[in-house]
Amino acid sequence: MNAQVRVPDHSPLSSHLLSDNPLSDNQWYEQIQQYIAAQKQPAVYGWISKTLNLTNSVSSKVAGKLAHKLWFTPQSRPMSEADKDWLNSAVTDYVIKNGAQVPVYHWGSGPQILCIHGWGGHSGQFRQIANTLVEQGYSVISFDSPGHGFAEGKTTDLQEISEIVSLIAESHVQAHGEFHAIVTHSLGGLAANNAINNGVKTKSLVCLNTPMCLDHTVQTFKHQLSLHSEVIDQHRTLLEKKFNEGFWKDYDLRIKETAVPMFLCYDNKDDQVPNSVGHYLNEQHENSELFLTEGLGHNRSVRTPEVIVKVARFIKSHA
Repeated sequence: MNAQVRVPDHSPLSSHLLSDNPLSDNQWYEQIQQYIAAQKQPAVYGWISKTLNLTNSVSSKVAGKLAHKLWFTPQSRPMSEADKDWLNSAVTDYVIKNGAQVPVYHWGSGPQILCIHGWGGHSGQFRQIANTLVEQGYSVISFDSPGHGFAEGKTTDLQEISEIVSLIAESHVQAHGEFHAIVTHSLGGLAANNAINNGVKTKSLVCLNTPMCLDHTVQTFKHQLSLHSEVIDQHRTLLEKKFNEGFWKDYDLRIKETAVPMFLCYDNKDDQVPNSVGHYLNEQHENSELFLTEGLGHNRSVRTPEVIVKVARFIKSHA
């Protein structure tokens, strides 16, 4: 553990995580259920929940297949005109993944930093942090995952995103041998960690509001939509059939094959990932730094000046 910076009021889970005995998976599941139950969910989730659970009363297999399809279909958030203009200002090339054309954006010159957005996000979310890094003499690269931003396609998954990271690494960092840093938001952090474990080189990894692991994300999905256990069990079975039974460990921040320095940022008002995840990971990993924020929720940290200053300082300190 490197440091803890600015500790606000702990989330309800923090006392469990700061003990000498880490929580078991079942204890985590219980805590996730309690945490998500305390959050206000979008009204559309209620409609989806009723549809899937009603279908489950007829056929759990059909309901599971519907949930499974929903899982792979991102609902990309709207992009502001400022974000669009910024993306259009980039030098853009493309990689093709599973038939979808994926735009890869470039700004600046110097040591290369890769930015990876989260589920439902887009590269425009990194506008403020990328501009800061370019001003400091870095080259920033980002991409829109399939079904996100300006990319083609309607579906994607963490394996596909992780493989795109590897493709970009192969084609864009040959001269340097590694990224200077990888900056991620939310599920982008799990994709990056898997790519790093599979050989992508970077001097540091930044995780903003990243879930601890894919397994916990499935549990969050279950409780956000108030899905019956039969539905989520079918979904998990289909995930293991699509990938493999052991693929869960591929997307788990508790598993690091290298000692890459890691910056962790979590918020006390995040409605998807409790800041106790940051406490836990910071305790588990050497050479990590935890920065806790207040009132930013799940998506605003990536645009917040105070966070950007901390991220830039962390990257510079691990040059």
